[in-house]
Formats: sequence, structure tokens, C-alpha cells
Amino acid sequence: MKMAEQILLKKGIRSDSIWVSRWFYRKPFLLIPLFLDVWALKRSQYWPRARLDALSLARLRAFTRNINTYPFWRERFEHAGISPEAVTLADLAKLPVLTKKDFSEHPLETYTDTARLKLAYKDFTSGSTGSPLEHYFDCSSELRSFGICERLFISAGGGMRYPVVAIRSGPRMGFALRKQYMFFVRSYASIKFRIDALIDFSKRFKRGHILYCYTSWLTEVARLIEEKGVKLPIRAMIVTGEGMGEVQRAHVEKVMGTQLYNAYATRELGWIGFECPQRKIHLNEEWAHVAIVDEHDRMLPFGTKGRVVVTTFDNRSMPFIQYENGDTGIISDEPCGCGRTLRTIEFLGRTLEFIEVGEGRIVSLLDIFPVFDLYAHTVSQFQIVQNEPLDFTLRVVPASSYEANKTRLQENLVRRLHPKARITWEIVEDIPRAPSGKAVYFVRAQAKKS
Repeated sequence: MKMAEQILLKKGIRSDSIWVSRWFYRKPFLLIPLFLDVWALKRSQYWPRARLDALSLARLRAFTRNINTYPFWRERFEHAGISPEAVTLADLAKLPVLTKKDFSEHPLETYTDTARLKLAYKDFTSGSTGSPLEHYFDCSSELRSFGICERLFISAGGGMRYPVVAIRSGPRMGFALRKQYMFFVRSYASIKFRIDALIDFSKRFKRGHILYCYTSWLTEVARLIEEKGVKLPIRAMIVTGEGMGEVQRAHVEKVMGTQLYNAYATRELGWIGFECPQRKIHLNEEWAHVAIVDEHDRMLPFGTKGRVVVTTFDNRSMPFIQYENGDTGIISDEPCGCGRTLRTIEFLGRTLEFIEVGEGRIVSLLDIFPVFDLYAHTVSQFQIVQNEPLDFTLRVVPASSYEANKTRLQENLVRRLHPKARITWEIVEDIPRAPSGKAVYFVRAQAKKS
């Protein structure tokens, strides 16, 4: 077996049994597997399709080899008539599509490795799907995630690894192991109060840096930078979380003086794809298998629009197999002009959207979703309806701790929206999705006729 395959399959010197141990899971030791992963990933993105498909199959079988130890997954595989040791990528279509609701209906110990949970990170999905989920991210997954991220940074930097300045309200697991600098802001609305500090911070990097943040946050940074008439030493911009129109994208790139790249990621699944200079989002096929299904969960051919389902290869603490992430997309197997052979995806995710609450105050929806992350056991689905600038209806499907945490959740929402915000609760049995299949988590009510 060639060295790159050994590394990507975590064999030999790249075995997790070495690097995820309590002795070596720390700096500077982790820089060794990071170097190995990046070396292999920089090569595998240009492999012939047959070689990439063989790697995906080998990664899948290595991942499912012990899947019968999870009662939840053993039942699913047995019902579908699939042998975990001989599973194929096509076999995944025989499994029912996994949703957040499936997890909520089963005990934690049936779909997780409780032994691994002791060393795993507890996290919550972005509430932007309308259904928060508590999940776990283990060290094995985080370590490979570092390598996947490095490839993203190197690609955006035109082959160079510039320092990354991440504008965030908090850290993210598996984001970057080196040359990462956090610039903390509380919310979209607070960026204007921190812009001078960001300008000073950016100028510390004489050779330049990559700027990483949510799409809506970058648009605000660009607006303020244009207003001040300054130039920053930014080599590239990477955004995630929301979509952006071509006109707005061109304007941001003109103001900031560099190219913008999209990263396709979710908190529970990690880094699904990255954008190349040709503006195509390539799937990280060494990290996960991504497919498109129709409304009946049937696998669709390349070039057909449908629901995105993902199977990750590294997170054994809480496996995600044939998992629906709430997006609609199209996977293409057409060659990309950048030379990479990783398949590309066009996805219809969240759009850049704001809540205007009056008095000049604008709140990004991405600042609201973390509130629901914190109370994932309070509501299993939600939808915010804005009736008037400061009047909201919160439609919810209650979860186990609804009565105990309802008041605290509301207090947190009011702090994020406006001190004078009024919230009325409405309990429902289900919140229908849009015709496209996407969750409808925010609605502006029609203006009342006089």
C-alpha cells in the first residue's frame, strides 16, 4: 500500500492508537500527524477517480467494522440486510435516512460509544436548521479535521499557509492546530464597536493573513472598512454559515481587495467541502461520503437536485451514517478547471438574513441560533415569527426540559434581540418544511392592513 493511502486510512505511523493517546494528544506531538495528513491530502485531491473511490470504500469499511457494538446501528444494518464488514458505498442507500429526530427518540447509549464519550467534546448543532442537536466530537475526528482545515487554508492562500484570523464568538473544535488567531466578538451588532481593534490586529501580520468568519459578519466588516477607507493585509477571505449573492460577493471582494472562498461545514459533520479558485465547492471525500436523495430517500444520480445526506468516516464517539443535514444540493462529477478530481457540490443552504428590530438595530440570525443550541433539550423544533419590529411569536415543538428552561431561553432571546422585545409562545406538533425541503426557521409576518 502506498504511503498516502496508509496515512489517510490511519495505518502505521499515522495510527490513532498512537496520536490519540493521553501521552501524545498535545502539542508539539500533534504537529507530526498534522504534517502527515496534510502531505497526503494535498496529493489525494488530484488522484484518479478510481483511486478516490477505492479510498472512500476502504474508509467506510474501516469505520463500520465495529458498528454492531452500537445497538441503534446494529438494528439499522440488520434490518437493511447489510454486512458492516462487506458494506459498499451503494449499500448506504438501503439504510433509512438519519435525522435529528431519530437520535432524540433513542437513548444516548444506543448510538454512541460511551467509553469514547469520556474523552469527547460535547457540542450542539447550529439552531439554524430549526432543530438543535446535542452531539459529540472525539479526538480522532478532531485530529483529522485539523488536516482537512489546513488544506482549505492552503488552497485559499494560493498554495501558501498564511496565518488565519478567525472572527468568532467562541472557539470551534478541529478548526486549526497552528497559526490560528481568534478575534472575539459577541455578535454581528458588536462588530462596529470592535472594528478599530480588528484593523489594528490585522496590521500585525505584515506578510498578510486569511480572514475567516460568518458571511453576514464579513459583509459588516467590509461595510465598515469601506466607510473608513482603509486597506488590510488580507490574502484571502473564507466564509461559512450563509450564502451570498454574486453582486454582493463581487462588492465585498472589491472592498477587501482579495478573493472570497466558501467553506461548506456543519457543527456535527465538520468540513464537508471547500471552494477552489474556480468557485466550485469540492467535497472532502477523504473525510465523508456525500450523496443526494429524493423525497422518498432514493439515491439520485449526479446532476440532480435533492436532499443532502452525509456519512462521516472519523467520529466513532457518535457515528453519522446517511445523515440528512437539512440542505438541498446537486453533486457533479464533471471535471473542474482547477485540476482537482474531488467531486463538486452546489448547495442551497441558509441565505444571509437579518432581523430589523427598529432604532437602527439589526440582528443577524446567526446570532440567535446559539441560544437554541444552549437549550437543545428545551425545544426539538422552533420557528421565529416577526409580527412587528419588536413583537415575535416563537413556535416550538417542546422537548424534555421545556417547562424547566422555557423562561431562561426567553430571557436569552430577548437579550440577543432587543431589551423591549416581546415574545409569545405557541406550541405545535410539527413545523412544516419549505417545498425545497429546507427548514423554515424565520418568518416575517405580512404587514397588517390599516
